[in-house]
Amino acid sequence: MKGSKIEDYRKKIDSIDKKVLELLNRRAKIAIKIGEIKKINKIKVKAPERERKILENLKKINSGPFSDQAIQKIFKTIIIESRKLQSDLK
Repeated sequence: MKGSKIEDYRKKIDSIDKKVLELLNRRAKIAIKIGEIKKINKIKVKAPERERKILENLKKINSGPFSDQAIQKIFKTIIIESRKLQSDLK
């Protein structure tokens, strides 16, 4: 009985992971479009003020159970990887 309950929760996690992945890829595609605009307009890829604002906004809306530090760590990685996508544009 306990095993089936765990499996039910794991299926829910798998479904959420799929949605998170879809959203991350949608975000990445938008980051690439922004990178294309930056390239055309000769704007630096790294935007520290914008990145700080993103992290600040996430901290304001985070209701847990992840700590603000955990959310910042996750999103710093997303931002770094998005920057790489922009930098790799030819």
